[in-house]
Amino acid sequence: FGLMRSVDKGETWSWATHGCPWRNTFYDIAFDPFVKGRMYAACSRKHEIIHWISNDARSMPGGVCISDNYAATWKPVTGLPEVPCCGIEVDPVASKPGAGVL
Repeated sequence: FGLMRSVDKGETWSWATHGCPWRNTFYDIAFDPFVKGRMYAACSRKHEIIHWISNDARSMPGGVCISDNYAATWKPVTGLPEVPCCGIEVDPVASKPGAGVL
C-alpha cells in the first residue's frame, strides 16, 4: 500500500505519496536514466487489482505519476486515461536525455 522512502540509508522511513491523487497503491516504479531524481510510478486508488471481479475505473481510478525529487512529491502525468496502472518501464532504447519514453 502507498509508498515509503528513506533518505538516510534505511534508518528512518516516511510516507512518500504526496501530490499523487491515487496514493492507495504504487504498483511499480521506474527511474529515468537521464534525469537525476526523476521517477515514474504506476498508481491506483485500489489495491489487489488481480482479485477484482470487474474493474470499474470510475470508482477506483489510477494512472501514472512523476516525481523530480526522489519521491518527495508527485504529480500526475497528464494526457493519459485515469485508470488503474499496474506496471511502468522506461524504454532504454527509445529514450534520450529530456525525452523519456514510457
